[in-house]
Amino acid sequence: MFVHLNCHSHYSFLRAVPSPQEIIAAAAEAGMPAVALTDTNGMYAAIPFYKEALARGVKPIVGVKLDVEPKEKADSSSAKLRIRNDDPEKSEQIVLLAENAEGYSNLCRLVTLRQMGTVAPQPKTEDAENEGRPVTLGELAQYSGGVIALAPSPRTSNNSAEKGTIYRAPTEATDRVSALRAIFGDRFYLAVQRLSPGDGRFLRAAERIGRELNIPLVATNNVHFLKPGEHLHHRAMNAVRVGGLLTTVGASLTQDSRKAEITTSEAWFKPHSEMQRLFPDHPELLHRTLEIAERCDLKLELGKLILPEFPVPKGETAFSYLWKQCFDGARQIYRPVTPEVLSRLTNELNVIEKWGLAPFFLLVWDIVEEAKRRGIPAVARGSAASSMVTYTLGISRVCPLRWGLYFERFLNVQRGDCPDIDIDICGARRDELLDYVYERWGERKDANDPHVASGRLGPHVAMIGSFVTMHARLAVREIAKVFGVPPLEVNRFTKRLPHRPVREILQAIRALPECRDLPVDEEPWKTILQVALKLDDAPRHLGIHPCGTVIAARPLTQYMPLERAAKGIIVAQYDMHAVEALGLIKMDLLGQRGFTTMSLALDNIEKQEAEAKAVAPDGMTPLPKARNIDFDAIPENDPATCEVIASGRTLGVFQVESPAMRGMLRMMKAKTLEEVAIALAIIRPGAAEYGSKELFVKRLLGEDQPAYAHDALKPILQDTLGVCVYQEQVMQIALALGKMSLAEADLVRRTSAKYSGRADYERLRTKFEEAAGMMGLTEEQRKETWMMVEKFAGFGFCKAHAATYADISYRMAYLKTHHPAEFLAAMCSAGAGFYHVSAYVEEAKRWGIEVLLPSVNHSRMEYIVELR
Repeated sequence: MFVHLNCHSHYSFLRAVPSPQEIIAAAAEAGMPAVALTDTNGMYAAIPFYKEALARGVKPIVGVKLDVEPKEKADSSSAKLRIRNDDPEKSEQIVLLAENAEGYSNLCRLVTLRQMGTVAPQPKTEDAENEGRPVTLGELAQYSGGVIALAPSPRTSNNSAEKGTIYRAPTEATDRVSALRAIFGDRFYLAVQRLSPGDGRFLRAAERIGRELNIPLVATNNVHFLKPGEHLHHRAMNAVRVGGLLTTVGASLTQDSRKAEITTSEAWFKPHSEMQRLFPDHPELLHRTLEIAERCDLKLELGKLILPEFPVPKGETAFSYLWKQCFDGARQIYRPVTPEVLSRLTNELNVIEKWGLAPFFLLVWDIVEEAKRRGIPAVARGSAASSMVTYTLGISRVCPLRWGLYFERFLNVQRGDCPDIDIDICGARRDELLDYVYERWGERKDANDPHVASGRLGPHVAMIGSFVTMHARLAVREIAKVFGVPPLEVNRFTKRLPHRPVREILQAIRALPECRDLPVDEEPWKTILQVALKLDDAPRHLGIHPCGTVIAARPLTQYMPLERAAKGIIVAQYDMHAVEALGLIKMDLLGQRGFTTMSLALDNIEKQEAEAKAVAPDGMTPLPKARNIDFDAIPENDPATCEVIASGRTLGVFQVESPAMRGMLRMMKAKTLEEVAIALAIIRPGAAEYGSKELFVKRLLGEDQPAYAHDALKPILQDTLGVCVYQEQVMQIALALGKMSLAEADLVRRTSAKYSGRADYERLRTKFEEAAGMMGLTEEQRKETWMMVEKFAGFGFCKAHAATYADISYRMAYLKTHHPAEFLAAMCSAGAGFYHVSAYVEEAKRWGIEVLLPSVNHSRMEYIVELR
């Protein structure tokens, strides 16, 4: 039996063809008990690969193919021997496999060193891995614990894809291998391959060195594609990566070929029988792959929360400090603190204590408090507003009791997951707050960490990674270019392609009238399309999540590899799903242009107050002073503001300025926060897809009457005219008709929205139908009600989110109503919003505001208000 210990996926970024899932499927089909993923200089897919392999019954071996400095050189300026990177093109690549958890962490550290060793002034994100440096032998020795190394057999080769030990003298090769053996001990192997006719002599050389140094040999195949016929796809992807042509990347002496990493047509996922044919006289080389697979026993504790530590005053615990902050906040908000508030707050804190989440809430509180200290608007969005704890801490804006919000929608007591708290902040000052997060939590001394040198700092904060993939047009365009198709012909072909995923392109071409005469069955387009299909979901390069930040208690390199992106930002090689699987804390800091407008408008109002004259030009008549606005103290039922909202005059107002939204406000004559929240929820695409919007409008116009399957549904749905609008209504229905707990009601929402397993779905549906039957619902009514719950759970809008945005929208409408010039000037300065700046200039004229032309003597970069 044989297992592959050197497999590349498409996470090697346009070097290899298969996805990690396809590699696992191939191993399972071949009956291999294990398989390794060894992408080039990265571990981008390590976590999904690990999870998928376990699910398929295949042992996952997490690894990497890493650039390593070829040899040590003495610096002429010093007698001390050290490593220097004189020629990165002469580095060699060594396959490193994680033997255990220590080895996994060391791989993360080594990959981080490879990626962050140097920072180019202008990083090339499309080939990000080239912006580092090879790992030195000293670094390799420092982080070798728990790592198995497979070094390529010594060779002299022009093939840049097979970067072996590039030495011509046998003694140099022996010295090099001996140095690696000294680092890894019995965890060091020489990897041999039979990918080309000349590999036989390298096998013999490896055998000689193995005998001399007592180093075992192992067979590998440098897998870059799954089937022999996919060598063309491999070559085409590499040509796209280096910006060359197929005719040049395959030539041995061209510049493109030196940059590309083209392997031979033999580097496919061969079964045991094929490998046996390649090594008929060396069965031990195949068997040794099983020995190595047996040694690799990585156990990752996925799903276990890893919370950062929060520094608290002496004599306090994180929970006692959180308790104190919450009750201090409650006393400021509620005067007096009612038994209902006290009960709700106590219950929530008990759940938080049970799951040990106090440090997480304190961390979020610290960030929001810092934003307030700096005058940066910041507020929690989404389900976080369902919590009394977040409300009393000042993280969220709306009272959960007033809005009928459920804590279980935010944090389910039965699940214990770390909840998501997404923070909306002023977009113009987001980087400023991120700088604080990095300074406060990003790099801390770790005296107890043996992998962090004394006095050095370990990164605890990074932006979460994301992967940039190609859509159909781009994939076809890139492949056509490497095939040498003239640019004009490429443009004529691709501009008629629909904006669809790559996997749907052929079906779309044959179905759409404008594409039917495209030469899809003629060469070279037939082959181009077939190759382009392999780029479906293939990542082109690592990107940065637009708002996700990961914060850890210990240096992040213990859990994941890191890179450095533009502006020196540290970014994780893992996406948000991998970060969550590891149990690390993910925070979303979302820059909102609307909050920038809010901040600028308040600044404009304060400036006008400061500059306002106390008396009229006659020197005697006192003038009214401009009002200083406390955004949080804006009155809720201001008649003028309510009239502006009800008439749909909300151009420029956060979340309610689109034509559809303004039309809905006019139709509803919305004047209360609750009505604005309904409008925000009903206008969403999910409500339209389910049919809720159409039904709601009919009932609003009197064309249809609300109907309820049971009287218990009336108090739940009457405010929304019998239409299910909010996800919280789904939970209420489960409570009322299904006789479930709030925790179970949240599971109903999750299972129906495909967030949970099928077993939960069946159990909860049965319980719901049985309880509804006991309440007198017929079988047809039970099915109809469950269908409503099931369908709308996936499309419904979070009421806490709607309430938060309704609150902010109303307050911004107040600013526009009472300070239109200051508000619209801020809107234009912030870079507009839903419309072009010219639309807001015209809006100012409609509101009776004179708009002055630019002046070289008075105009600034921003729009300002002048008193006349």
